[in-house]
Amino acid sequence: EAEPMFRVTLETRESLFGPHHPDTVEAVLNLVGLLEATGRLQEAEPLARRALAAREAALGPSHPDTFAAVRTLVLLLRDLGKTREADQRAGEALSRAQQELGEHHESVIDAIITLACLKQAKGLFSE
Repeated sequence: EAEPMFRVTLETRESLFGPHHPDTVEAVLNLVGLLEATGRLQEAEPLARRALAAREAALGPSHPDTFAAVRTLVLLLRDLGKTREADQRAGEALSRAQQELGEHHESVIDAIITLACLKQAKGLFSE
């Protein structure tokens, strides 16, 4: 029941606001969340990539909302078994967040947690 509503919302926002508008990206990420929750990870991946690309285009690579989209994609990649790309993207995001936002910014903390989740998924508990 929820999926058609998410899809209509996405289509409407995209036609009204365009693909890079924050409301459109939010609709994309809502659909990603539903697809993840229903185990349709392969279908969610291109949408997560789309959301990240839109955030980067609209807000730049160092905006907190962009880092949140990176986290969404990284955790999805982990769940898909694409650990090399997940590790690379998470590491790049952490470095960029530290450089641009400083050590104590929420996006830096989130990037550290994301890397910890990746290591935990690999069984690397003491690294």
